[in-house]
Amino acid sequence: MTYNLMVLLAAVVFGGLGLFIIIDYARFNRIAIKTKGKVVRYDEYQSKGSNGHKKTMYRPYFEFIHLGKVFEVKSTTSFSHKVIPVGSAADVLFVPGQEDKARLAEGHSYTLGVLFLFLSLPAFYLGFKG
Repeated sequence: MTYNLMVLLAAVVFGGLGLFIIIDYARFNRIAIKTKGKVVRYDEYQSKGSNGHKKTMYRPYFEFIHLGKVFEVKSTTSFSHKVIPVGSAADVLFVPGQEDKARLAEGHSYTLGVLFLFLSLPAFYLGFKG
């Protein structure tokens, strides 16, 4: 039985990344508090896709109030369009004491983790098939 080590390595990376995203999402949601905030602005930047074409991406800044203090946070998630208009209300998830790591509820889901896990399955199959 022969193994294709490069394909197996890719499978491990995709599977590991998928598990990390799912575990991080579950851990964060277990302890996070949901509140209302609003999108205050967007960073706009160019991202090069796998086909070499540039695409405009948008990273929102949002603010929310906790214990009378206003927090402004740069999202860790970028979008291909402005998903929430500037000035509009948005659901915000945060952990008390770590307000600077708050996340927008929009775009915060298991989807990316599940995608990476599914991508790892054919790679494991091909890697072990050799």
